[in-house]
Amino acid sequence: MRFENLEVKFNKEEIKIPVFRFGKINSSKRLVVLGGVHGNEINGIGVLKEIIKYLSNSKVEDLLNAEIICLPVVNVLGFKNFTRRFQNQDLNRSYSSNPSDLAEQICFDIFNGYIKDATFCLDFHDSGSNYELLLHSRIAPNNPLLVEMTKAMLIKHTLVRKAKPGMLASFAANSNVPVLTIESGGGARLHDDYLKKIILGFKNFLNSYSFLNNKIQINIDEISNLIELKTRFKYKLSATAIVKYHVQLGQKIKKAQLICTIYEPSTASEFQILSKKDGYVFSLSAKNIVTAKKTACHIALDCCDYNVNSNPEIFEVIKIT
Repeated sequence: MRFENLEVKFNKEEIKIPVFRFGKINSSKRLVVLGGVHGNEINGIGVLKEIIKYLSNSKVEDLLNAEIICLPVVNVLGFKNFTRRFQNQDLNRSYSSNPSDLAEQICFDIFNGYIKDATFCLDFHDSGSNYELLLHSRIAPNNPLLVEMTKAMLIKHTLVRKAKPGMLASFAANSNVPVLTIESGGGARLHDDYLKKIILGFKNFLNSYSFLNNKIQINIDEISNLIELKTRFKYKLSATAIVKYHVQLGQKIKKAQLICTIYEPSTASEFQILSKKDGYVFSLSAKNIVTAKKTACHIALDCCDYNVNSNPEIFEVIKIT
């Protein structure tokens, strides 16, 4: 293992970003792994902690026939302040060929220093401070390689969406570098069950793409039929209320099934949110209180009638009186 600091400078501003490198230096085969692009997404940082710990085992590193580069906390400043953004900018909207500020310079230097010549890139995220997400990847439509990478990571669900301008996934596509975005958990707490699944998937990924001279033995259930999620129903509340959930993340639910019960104390009113469609529980609030105009839950559908260019989201406002 080799440690270095990526020193990023723009005008009179500068920042250091920690980088851990494993395996063969300057190998033609390279995997780049990112965490902490958003400073309040601690599950990605937790994943990188476990990956670095695993690769630091000399028996594992000796088997590597490629280079693996880990950036455990890209947004160093955001993490210190526990905020999503870096100087009020989203680092996953700041990839540019012509940096105009320190945020864009960070992305520019990371991309050109590590990702541009990579074989693969894994970018780990979660839902931030207020919500929790089911474990899933995010992929561009009609991209069989990203589907294959998702299966290699042993992930059962993927959200098909068109990446927004400035995102790493869309910027890297112009250089033919496949970036698999992986989302799991949130709510400012580590999800141990997801962490275990991701580390198992990471080991399988190394096996699947021959990053090791000899395959390691792991017990896995192969992903045969990947569930592609396309449209999301978001249920928003018109007023602040207490929420009790009757479903779990990733659960497959039926139309008209009870998702949650909401209670508004000033009027002693209680309501039920029922699912509009068959689907999967995609996101829930990390707390049992949801404020006005915020989302209580997301249900994702694997239907086919959607326009991927609009990254579809359907909003249902639950009126509380």
